[in-house]
Amino acid sequence: MIFIVVGAIAMIGGVVVWFIGRGKAQLKDDIEGTQTSSVGSVMAGHRVELKGVATSDKPLDGPGELGECLCYKYKIERRERRRDSQGGSRYEWRTIDSGESSVPFTLDDGTGQILVHPEGAEIDAPKVHSETGRQQGFSFEIGGLDLGALSGAPTRLTVWAIQPNARLYVLGKVVYGPGESVELRQGEGRFFISTKSEEQLARSLGNVSRILNLLAPVLFFGGLWALVHGLMSR
Repeated sequence: MIFIVVGAIAMIGGVVVWFIGRGKAQLKDDIEGTQTSSVGSVMAGHRVELKGVATSDKPLDGPGELGECLCYKYKIERRERRRDSQGGSRYEWRTIDSGESSVPFTLDDGTGQILVHPEGAEIDAPKVHSETGRQQGFSFEIGGLDLGALSGAPTRLTVWAIQPNARLYVLGKVVYGPGESVELRQGEGRFFISTKSEEQLARSLGNVSRILNLLAPVLFFGGLWALVHGLMSR
């Protein structure tokens, strides 16, 4: 029975990994296949690739001691003990809360400025805070949770953020805003924002997609073997 369960899980995992790898490869192709535009020349209805410095008159007050930021996302995990099908046990991190917040910001590349609404975008932000602790001496309020008030189990918080004056890469579609102005917001097609350069993105996405494309068939066919072995052994 264990071979059947493990085999089925591995096959599903292989399919999921393949789709993730395909998505990474498609994003790499989008980035490499889109020419960089100047902000001063963009027109509504066009998909563009922009690079510039991001600022906001009303930045977010980030959680904890993060300070001002344009957007952030967080994940809170708790270390829990899980029992497996053979009666053993293992520890794993389980997400108990996550979320994100953002404000519109202005992207300036020296030729002009454009308003960017990051809500709904795929945001590739650097990790700016990581903390693990227990109830005693561990207090951090975020997302309506006070980590210091949780149970004594080890708890881990990770925060990713884009802060003011960061240089950004933005891929998306230009649309009309109020008063015939143009802006970028979530809509048709891919909307992607990153603090990495175009070269860094293409390199990292290519590496990740290659690894996942190698891993996917190993998981799928390994799982298929385990599934067939389990069925034949019944």
